[in-house]
Amino acid sequence: MNEELTTSTALVESTALREAQARAAKLSLTGDVGTRVLRQIITVFGPSPEDILSAVTWLGEMKPKNITEAMLYSQMICVHELAMKFLGRISSPNHVSAEMEQRLTKQASWLMRVFTEQQQAVRCCKGKAGQQMVTVKHMYVGNGGQALVGVVKKR
Repeated sequence: MNEELTTSTALVESTALREAQARAAKLSLTGDVGTRVLRQIITVFGPSPEDILSAVTWLGEMKPKNITEAMLYSQMICVHELAMKFLGRISSPNHVSAEMEQRLTKQASWLMRVFTEQQQAVRCCKGKAGQQMVTVKHMYVGNGGQALVGVVKKR
């Protein structure tokens, strides 16, 4: 019975790892760089094949277009995972001390702010950062003054 369980667990693990590798290959995360990104995710998620598969699936949903985006997205996935782990420890039935609860809350809060900053970095990478536009509705030019209306480009 124990041997059957070990065999089935190994089969599930190898299947999940193969699936994770296949999905990573679709994201063009192959070679040394892809292996390194996956190792970094595993460091946070742990060696469980199901968790690795989840992380790679999340990365796939984010659709990185280059290695910079893949690295940023993997950071975001790990930051989110750690923040949720900290919050989970606070709300677990195994009560933590008030001091530990305060520390975990502070760390989770900090990680969630980092996640928000990473979202802004993604927008900047994609060229969708808050570009500002000024609309002039009224313009008054006094006696002797000059005004230029239109697009001004530097040469």
